[in-house]
Amino acid sequence: MIGRKKEQDRLNVAYQSPQSEFIIVYGRHRADREVPRGVQIDLLIDRKDDIVNLCEMKFCHGKFLITKKYDKELAMKQQVFRSVTGTRKSVHLTLVTAEGVERNSYSDNISSEVTLDDLFKE
Repeated sequence: MIGRKKEQDRLNVAYQSPQSEFIIVYGRHRADREVPRGVQIDLLIDRKDDIVNLCEMKFCHGKFLITKKYDKELAMKQQVFRSVTGTRKSVHLTLVTAEGVERNSYSDNISSEVTLDDLFKE
């Protein structure tokens, strides 16, 4: 979030808050080579048990397949989040998908998953 000090300050205050916070930040990526590349995080859930769920929302027909490339992207998101926030909390990757995650060697790096069925249970 380069050049968005006001938003960064608000996020830092909310991150340190003892109560639940829900903040929406929107923007766009500038294709400037001098600007370091950031990451997009779809949803963060900062829990009272010192765990942060870093949630990725993915839609596809059938189960979502985590490739080697996407696994590296997820690891980068975790690293950038830890670096920017300075958190000492455990950061868990959570995938929110329509039909779940296809099991492979990379799917073991996901701490939890949520499907549409989970979201719409009665």
